[in-house]
Amino acid sequence: MKNGFTLLEMMVAISIMAILISGGTLILFKTLGSRGYNQADLNINTAGSQIMESIEQSIKYSNAEAVGANDREDCAAAGVSGVTASTLSVSDSWGTSVYSLVGTSIASNSATISSSEVEVTNLEFVWTCVSGAGDKVKISFRLNDTSATTLARDFLREINMYNSGI
Repeated sequence: MKNGFTLLEMMVAISIMAILISGGTLILFKTLGSRGYNQADLNINTAGSQIMESIEQSIKYSNAEAVGANDREDCAAAGVSGVTASTLSVSDSWGTSVYSLVGTSIASNSATISSSEVEVTNLEFVWTCVSGAGDKVKISFRLNDTSATTLARDFLREINMYNSGI
């Protein structure tokens, strides 16, 4: 009786090992790809929440002055539909703040609010003033991740302004 393996047995063993290795490699690459997507998703969600919280904390006790070129009279005339623009001007005891899209970031009086890990597009403010009720500002914007992963998400929030109204 001979010791060792035949050529056929060696070829079968090598073929099985090649199939297992290629399957493992495929799983590894899919895992690494999903990790990048998950990190981009986390970046966008974190940045969007931080932007919204920052703007809300700043404007909810302010007086709305204008949205774009529309002042309080324009807002009152528009009724429940409100006025829409890409800039918002509010004032409080510390002065006036203007929120707008500067390049791919949201800024307030030259201070950037958004993170460098995301790009902001489609910033829109809708100011609603109805007699007998406090003003409301609806903020919407789109964030794009700046990493290699192409991911975008829309954010929307309506803020009640406690010190602003007709």
